[in-house]
Amino acid sequence: MSGEPTGGVAAGRDEGVDIAADDWVEQDLLTRDLAADRLTALEAETRAALADLRATARPDAAAVDVVERKLRAIEASRRTILDGSDRSR
Repeated sequence: MSGEPTGGVAAGRDEGVDIAADDWVEQDLLTRDLAADRLTALEAETRAALADLRATARPDAAAVDVVERKLRAIEASRRTILDGSDRSR
C-alpha cells in the first residue's frame, strides 16, 4: 500500500468506501421494534422446544431447567426493550 488513508470520512473520501470497522453500523440500525420482534420469534421457538422437552416420556430435568431459564431471560429482555427500562437493577 502507498501509506495513504484507506478511505471514509477521515480520509476525506466518503464515496461508497466501506470503513474497516463498520460493524457498529449494523447494531445502530436495530430498532427497539425490530429487536422485540426478533425476541418474540425466539420466544416462540424456545416455548416450542420446551414443550417438546416436556412431552417426552422422561423429560431431562436439567435440559428443561436450561430452556426455562433461557425463556425467562428472553421474556425479560423483550420487556426491557419494550418498556425502555431495566427492572433488574
